[in-house]
Amino acid sequence: MNIEFYGASWCGDCVRAKAFLDKHNVTFEYIDVDFVASAAAKVESINNGKRIIPTLIVDGVALTNPSNEVLAEALKLDVALDTKDLHTGEACSIDNKDACQ
Repeated sequence: MNIEFYGASWCGDCVRAKAFLDKHNVTFEYIDVDFVASAAAKVESINNGKRIIPTLIVDGVALTNPSNEVLAEALKLDVALDTKDLHTGEACSIDNKDACQ
């Protein structure tokens, strides 16, 4: 399985999704939009001009700000989700970092 993860350390949902993948020993390529010049443009192209993170590409399928439940389903993980795995529902934008901290 090939997974590209576009995110940033200041994004709460990126931290949540990354922790979920790590917890379940899922291998992925993490691309920090603050340090990889082409990453923001890639996120925009995936999300119709919007700069929303986390954005993941799982075997060619884009997932924008996915909940852990969506991640588990996309990765075919058989896991029980608890309340600390819940999605905040707030999408982070590369353009508005302060709102995501």
